[in-house]
Amino acid sequence: MKNNLLLMVTCTALSACTLLPQQKNSSQNHTSNNSNPPARSPPLAQKNDPARSLLNSAQQLAQGLQRAFNISNRTADRLAPIIIQQARQYKVSPFLLAALIMQESSYRSNVKSSAGAIGLTQVIPKYWQSQCKGSLWQESHNIQCGSYILSIYNKQAGHWFKALAYYNVGPSAYNSSQKMQQLGKKYAKSVTQHHQALLISLNLLKDPHL
Repeated sequence: MKNNLLLMVTCTALSACTLLPQQKNSSQNHTSNNSNPPARSPPLAQKNDPARSLLNSAQQLAQGLQRAFNISNRTADRLAPIIIQQARQYKVSPFLLAALIMQESSYRSNVKSSAGAIGLTQVIPKYWQSQCKGSLWQESHNIQCGSYILSIYNKQAGHWFKALAYYNVGPSAYNSSQKMQQLGKKYAKSVTQHHQALLISLNLLKDPHL
């Protein structure tokens, strides 16, 4: 339950609310020929600029990556916009996606596992070549593919913690082997811990140890 509640934390944007001053009824200086003009309402807020919203969110995430995961400024600034963009496209929490990348590759884009998993999100080409066409060594494509896979698994699993376990061991292995299920849960717990550390670094979650 604790893990599920934690994974419900999503990226939010702060907005300022302007309270309109109430007009006071007054008979002072009020005549039928010359009344005080009504107070002007503040101008309507401009519609959200998608580019500016992406930039602000990416800057926030980049700061979190540096604080929580000790990622270099250059790497954080380069990857944060991609994470935000792909997370939005596939309706994944950018913080959760960032935590998954930390677990999978520690933000090293040139790694390949003994099982053949490639890049930042450690995608195995033979399982996803029809859905993830293109080079998985390319950072943007790799993150896009990882986001897609996680979103698919969330639809199958019904909640993010189980989706993370699926990401690690696959749905078939998770549902057919108790050992693989435990491995998947252990992986999901590790990602959740990275997720928590990232939220704490951005003051979006209180540190339970304080």
